[in-house]
Amino acid sequence: MRVLKPLAVFLCLQGFLPVTIEGAQSALRTQRFHSSYLNVFVSVVHALVEKGYEIDNADELRGVITTKWKEERTGFFSRKDIRRRICASVLQHEDDVTEVGLQCLIEIKEENRWHERTMSRFERRKLYLTLFRSIQRNVYEYNGWY
Repeated sequence: MRVLKPLAVFLCLQGFLPVTIEGAQSALRTQRFHSSYLNVFVSVVHALVEKGYEIDNADELRGVITTKWKEERTGFFSRKDIRRRICASVLQHEDDVTEVGLQCLIEIKEENRWHERTMSRFERRKLYLTLFRSIQRNVYEYNGWY
């Protein structure tokens, strides 16, 4: 059983199995870092800015970071306007273990109105992995500064 659950999570993340295991989605949206709270908080803010998001709110006391809507056009043949907003939470568990949770809200513009849309597994996986890699790199760079 110990081998099957991690194997199933891996297969879900690769897109071979539907996500049915509780915690698989959570594992995709959260990650723990072995660093101080302040270092991780600053790293999250910098990672979001590096990826082109403008920070709307960064509450260090509550550990909440929210971006403004980032608009872009997608599609080659059928152009669509979409916008994304990232909400991050930073929570310290132990002295040097800090958890980051990410949530992405996405909307698509149809008939001059914005409508909420769910992200595909591929989109979610790509976005969260890209952001967590950037956060990890920043945590490593800033380690010892904060």
